[in-house]
Amino acid sequence: MASEKVETLSAAQWFKENSEIAGFDNPGKSTFTSVRELVENSLDACDDDIQLLQMRGEEIEYPNINIVIHPVSHERIRQKILANLDEGGSGSVLEGIEDFEIEHDPSEKYYVIEVGDNGPGIYHDLVSLVFGTVFTGTKYGIKQGRGRFGMGAKMAMIHAQKTTGLDTEIWSATRDIPEESYFRIKIDLKSNSPIYSTQKIIPDNPWHGLRMRLYLGGNLIWAKQRILEYFKQMSLVTPYVNFRLVIGDEKYLFKRVTDEIPPLPIETKPHPHGIDIEELKEMTKRYPRKFVIKNEKNEGFPTLAEFLHIDFQGIGEGTAKKFLRYKVDIDPNMLLNELNEAHIFKLSQAMSTYDDFPAPDSSCLSILPHESLEQAANVLLEPEYINSVTGKIIAIKGHPVHITTSVAFGGNIPTGATLYRFANRIPLLFKERSDVCYKALEEANIKRYIDVNVHGVTVIVSVVSTRIPYQDAAKDFIADYDELRETIKLSMQKAFRGIKTYISRKEAEKKKEKELEKLKDHADRLAISLAKITKGIPMSESEIQHKLMKIIEREYI
Repeated sequence: MASEKVETLSAAQWFKENSEIAGFDNPGKSTFTSVRELVENSLDACDDDIQLLQMRGEEIEYPNINIVIHPVSHERIRQKILANLDEGGSGSVLEGIEDFEIEHDPSEKYYVIEVGDNGPGIYHDLVSLVFGTVFTGTKYGIKQGRGRFGMGAKMAMIHAQKTTGLDTEIWSATRDIPEESYFRIKIDLKSNSPIYSTQKIIPDNPWHGLRMRLYLGGNLIWAKQRILEYFKQMSLVTPYVNFRLVIGDEKYLFKRVTDEIPPLPIETKPHPHGIDIEELKEMTKRYPRKFVIKNEKNEGFPTLAEFLHIDFQGIGEGTAKKFLRYKVDIDPNMLLNELNEAHIFKLSQAMSTYDDFPAPDSSCLSILPHESLEQAANVLLEPEYINSVTGKIIAIKGHPVHITTSVAFGGNIPTGATLYRFANRIPLLFKERSDVCYKALEEANIKRYIDVNVHGVTVIVSVVSTRIPYQDAAKDFIADYDELRETIKLSMQKAFRGIKTYISRKEAEKKKEKELEKLKDHADRLAISLAKITKGIPMSESEIQHKLMKIIEREYI
């Protein structure tokens, strides 16, 4: 060991060597994950743009996401890049791709993937930081988001570099500056920093948003159906977005079906149950800073009671003092800079187990209303009936978790039961049987409520949280926590009971209709017989029939 050379890996190198943990574990999955990460990057940007426009009181723009996937030969890609090293510019989402010699054989292992949006764009000076350095992004606060690390697009860039060695192309334009930025960029894996082949500013820009184009190796045969299913389900939980998808010479449109945009998530303070020792240390390092308190001799450091009250959610000064005095046995008036390692350890352990803190605040979450989901489901699934249920809000490791279950029944839904899983409004398509939603469905025992051998049912479970408890970094499935599984199960059973009630009412109505038809038939025969016996005196056959029908309607309808 003493003679061996010790080397360190940058964050970019480490993820390049361990890309399978983020969903880049085989060519097909890597193709799917690259598309997914770029799309979710665009969706987050568009949501942020909507929030900013709403704050300014300006008219919002509904998101338009354009996706192009073309199989091409590696040699053709290289020729195109070499011939256009100094080119770039705005135009349609197909610009620079349409004149490729398209390979119609989908087994071709090289692809051009481009995703564009009409979001806020990124300022020229920030593009290199956002896309050229791993572990830089906007998803590191306590806020509901589609990503976990703010690095999905960069993982796709690293995968592209691994498989083709070619640059990523980026176009960006903002509303307030009438120009477009164009980059050809790679990530230097050793230094975790951007490398430019080209960067320039193009004046007189007519648009705003961001477009990314990757050249990568993959497997579209495996990925295509997953990609189509992804957009089908995505249109269900983001019904305010237009998705335009081009795969080779095939075009798909997943059209916006509602003008209603759900309340967007807001950043919140951490909950004490969700903080570990290292996070607590980092929070204490934010001081000294300007701090308005009674004691002016603190030199910018609050007392421990003030620290808990100001930096954590839901902790009043009284609760903080009670907790510190009786649970931790630390003076609430101790200044934050007087904490040592033993104090921090003791404080962290006590915070995670103290039961008198308020539950995590769920008002920071963005929850799709039932009406919007059902409107999208009616278009997408064409069911006969939908029943939606909101489960109780629970907390996992100090993070609020909200569950919504919708059950679409009958209509054009094929016979059997299908499960759709969503985490922060993102479809989960892989490892279904490992997911807590699948296990909850097993325990809910749908067959007690609905005969799925006769009826078609789609069970839609949406889990929303400031931190989804994924089991792995690839975000393929949600971990199996007992309380979460029980909450999902109960919400499913409540939704199933609603469907069962609907079926029972429908069957009762059918039975009543049959009985009514029989009564009408008997009434017709009785009217004929009575008219013959009475020879039409005092009432004719039609008059008798009319009287009998009045009695039936009064008694049975």
